[in-house]
Amino acid sequence: MTAALEFRFASGRLSELQLAAEETPPRPLRIPLATPEQLPNASIIVPVHNGERTLQRCLTAIFASEGIGEFELIVVDDGSTDATAAIASNFPCKLIRFEHGRGPSFARNRGAEEARAARVMFVDSDVVVRPESLSLVFRALDDSPAAFATYDPEPLNKNFATLLYHTLSCRSLQDTGEKTSVFYSYCAAIWKDLFFELGGFDTGFTRATFEDVELGRQLARRGLYVKHLRDAKVFHGVRYELPNLARAYFQKSYDLAQLLISHGSITFGDQGWTARKNWAVLASAWGTLIFGPLALWVHPRWAVAWGLAAASFLASTAQVYKSMARRRWFYYPLSVIGYLGIHCIATLAMAAAALHHVKKSFLSHVHVPVHRKIDQKMVEYAGPVPVGAVNVPSLQENILKRRKQAKSAA
Repeated sequence: MTAALEFRFASGRLSELQLAAEETPPRPLRIPLATPEQLPNASIIVPVHNGERTLQRCLTAIFASEGIGEFELIVVDDGSTDATAAIASNFPCKLIRFEHGRGPSFARNRGAEEARAARVMFVDSDVVVRPESLSLVFRALDDSPAAFATYDPEPLNKNFATLLYHTLSCRSLQDTGEKTSVFYSYCAAIWKDLFFELGGFDTGFTRATFEDVELGRQLARRGLYVKHLRDAKVFHGVRYELPNLARAYFQKSYDLAQLLISHGSITFGDQGWTARKNWAVLASAWGTLIFGPLALWVHPRWAVAWGLAAASFLASTAQVYKSMARRRWFYYPLSVIGYLGIHCIATLAMAAAALHHVKKSFLSHVHVPVHRKIDQKMVEYAGPVPVGAVNVPSLQENILKRRKQAKSAA
């Protein structure tokens, strides 16, 4: 059984991607694989955790790519408990498996350590590339330190929660310039030496949130900017239901707030998810939520403030609702409610991140180093510290020894 990629075209554009299992001999790969004796043009790294739903489509599309030359594929199974490893084993790739999940940052870094090419590429396991996408990203490194593709406006899954998430993600990409200080790793490339010079992805991020944006920030601090390729489009195969969408936004907002606080900034170059206008949208969302009840239960004058806040919120995010309404008309009001809910979740997450930072800062100021806690009476018993007793354990041992000698003499 081999996987064959079937494309259906509608109105001159790719509208649907399907995988079919066929009882036919394996077809020749479009891209020649690098042999162990030769260095590949590119090392493609796919981190995956419990990705049996999307991994086969992802890998099949990679092998259907064109114009990239010899490459090697490295799949890093980050502690999956489903059929991920079995699916990856059906493809000509190097499979690295972890017994327990270490997070996408660690998985990508581990894959990069095994890479033999000078250019490393990252493709998420829920991403399906077009035939030309990898070639465009690969060649962008000819004059850039790093590059990434963009999402196709249509996701592979069409349920409401997924559509809302994908529409907001595409809105974020629209706010990301062609030369940017952010880096998105769902389909990206970077020079291997530069990647390791920056220390790779920050493994402090144990979830797939903003570990890639942090890497882009490191590049920008060195005066290096990432190329955002709007013509290199990929399909996103993620699927959300409302409960895990809420959880995902809480995690993303929490990690983004932590990242911004650590850098002492409210934006990274006014790009993507950190665009300054998002703060204005957040303020108008809370104005809509707060001034409405005040107008109903406190005083009608608050209705003016509510009207201004609601109008500002709807106007600033009108494209989101129009995009949702194109699928089904009732998605318009649902997306307004959903987006207001997302801002409530994001605010709670950011507040939790700020509280954690304050608590951490407070504890760091009140912490007393261990060597300062030595009892003064014990020091008196110890007498002069002999030369060479420079660390706390040896000092404490010397104190206890001399105290015992003092008690014996008494």
